[in-house]
Amino acid sequence: MFFMNLALIGHIHEANTRYPYFGKPKRGSLALLLLWVIALKILLHRQSASKLIKNRLLSTSVELVLRSTMASTVLYRDFTMTRIIAVLSSSQHAS
Repeated sequence: MFFMNLALIGHIHEANTRYPYFGKPKRGSLALLLLWVIALKILLHRQSASKLIKNRLLSTSVELVLRSTMASTVLYRDFTMTRIIAVLSSSQHAS
């Protein structure tokens, strides 16, 4: 699970570094993204969260990931988004 989080963050950081959508990547963006992923994982693994809340959190995280990986090159962007969605899907099925 820990390595899936690192892979997800690595893919997002790589996409933002190579093809930043909003200019130069901000200095603290990777740390903020790491905190978001950790908080999301904690919320998704809580036993008290209902299935509706878990689905909403996951869809929000996918939307955030897709927005943060927008790249100027369409092929690279599509490839990166496919990898990120695969990591998110595998981490959801693992729980």
